[in-house]
Amino acid sequence: MRKPGRGRQTVARAAAVVMVVTVLSKLLGFGREASLAAVFGATRVTDAYLVAMVIPGLLFSVVMSAITTVGIPVFSEYLHQEEKRKSFLPLVWSCFHIIVFFLLIVCVAAFPLTPWLVKLLAPGFGPEQAALAATLVKIVLPAIVFMGLAGWAQGVVCFEVFRTLKRALRNCSHNSLSSESVCSKLKPVVVCPSEKCCYPKIFGIVPRRKS
Repeated sequence: MRKPGRGRQTVARAAAVVMVVTVLSKLLGFGREASLAAVFGATRVTDAYLVAMVIPGLLFSVVMSAITTVGIPVFSEYLHQEEKRKSFLPLVWSCFHIIVFFLLIVCVAAFPLTPWLVKLLAPGFGPEQAALAATLVKIVLPAIVFMGLAGWAQGVVCFEVFRTLKRALRNCSHNSLSSESVCSKLKPVVVCPSEKCCYPKIFGIVPRRKS
């Protein structure tokens, strides 16, 4: 038998972990900015560095921001449909190779455009400062490949986390809520009568069951 409140404890524990990691990430980011300002100050070199760091993130946002959004529902569809389940792992690794190949092309294509990108983002830079920023952009530009792989990994991991969270919500509703009373009040909630549980079917993440 499931222990009462076990599902809620699982959700609370997962939420606490996410909150702690998020706070640590923000603190590390603050420490990075504070260290940069303390060591280098507000100089032209610092401005060139900051512009160089913005460009890879901008290119990634424009080109590959949909990796995670698209990956989760596609992975979910392949894992929930019996005829596609065997193709799940090949799909994941095919996405890996496609992302690496595509971002390498974007990276190579962006190399000759770095002076123009610097002028677009920092039109007030002088010739020397713009040249320094363009050189720094070429150094950090390959980072978009790793950003893309991070998005790919996030899509896979988020899908697994969602499956775990869904099981926790099922346990919570099974232990502490009446499925009949909840489902009579929550019309948008999709019901699993075979398991006597209910959980929200998030649009675009979990495929609808075929009738």
